[in-house]
Amino acid sequence: QAPLYDLALANGLLMATLNQTKLSLLTRLRGDRGQRGTRRTLHYYFVAQDIHERASSSHIQYQTLREHFRHSDVLFRFQRLMSMQGQACQQLSRCILLRQPYQHDPHFERAFTHIDAALER
Repeated sequence: QAPLYDLALANGLLMATLNQTKLSLLTRLRGDRGQRGTRRTLHYYFVAQDIHERASSSHIQYQTLREHFRHSDVLFRFQRLMSMQGQACQQLSRCILLRQPYQHDPHFERAFTHIDAALER
């Protein structure tokens, strides 16, 4: 139960941060009459919000899924991919802040190949 509690706390902090970010962006949007940079940042906010909503939704019975893939590395591979995606999001945010071009990690292709192979077994 401790991991679920920790996850709930982290989710609460993330939600508070997202809400504060939205308020700041909307206030800034009113103040600078929709400057391009603010509009672009607001777009990034909505992307982050969408990712969070999709990641935190629980449309699947995870216990059943775990039982089904008990002798497979599918769940491990998905966990690895989600971790890589989180790191990519952090890298993208750094690139946005520093106004540098973002280079997508070429290891994603290999991760998807491994997931496909695990699903076919």
